[in-house]
Amino acid sequence: MRKVLISFLGTGPKDRNYKTANYRFSSGNQYETHFVAAAIRQEYKIDKMIMIGTMHSMWECVYDHYAKQNNQFDENICYEIYEQVGDKANHQTEIGEVKHQAEIERQMGGGSKIVTIHYGLNDEEIAKNSEMILGLEQYLEQNDELIIDITHGFRSLPLYIMNLIIYLQNVSEKRLKIEHICYGMLDVSQEMGYTPIVEMKDVLTVNKWIAGAYSFKRFGNADQIAELVKE
Repeated sequence: MRKVLISFLGTGPKDRNYKTANYRFSSGNQYETHFVAAAIRQEYKIDKMIMIGTMHSMWECVYDHYAKQNNQFDENICYEIYEQVGDKANHQTEIGEVKHQAEIERQMGGGSKIVTIHYGLNDEEIAKNSEMILGLEQYLEQNDELIIDITHGFRSLPLYIMNLIIYLQNVSEKRLKIEHICYGMLDVSQEMGYTPIVEMKDVLTVNKWIAGAYSFKRFGNADQIAELVKE
């Protein structure tokens, strides 16, 4: 049984670099890093990462972080990635492989994967994104435990895609299980002196209540609601 982190990568500020933050978990553990995914990876002992972003996301920074961590950083590779996904990339850039994608995935380790998606600006792009996200199942194995990080990326993408992953959990024959839904609340960092990692797994409970309510109203079946009330 593996622990798989599904994380979103944004474009960051103008200098294309997330600021370093002290990410604190409910366990009390705290990690200082500019990648929330790196903090989550340490906290939950992640085996594999699936990172989702657009062609304009900060893929050069992902390479920079992990290649330096592995003492295998190559400045030319980093620059070539930036040349493709930096200022030249936008919502019209054709979706495809990121420059040196295999090398970035290798540096991330554990058979990690990069998935590039559209901005989701219209129905067609949203439909294509849905197909890509449901296709994540091919990278998952039987009984994988999923940890979802919704801190970064366009606000619309994590919200929508999180529900697709919940759907995948319910229908996949691989018996996938979402263990954590994490949100790094960067908005309160200055106020609190650290960045709390908020656990949002209650979203799964809400989905169970929605399914239970529908089953009861539509078919008169109260089994799921009865189980939820018992819990």
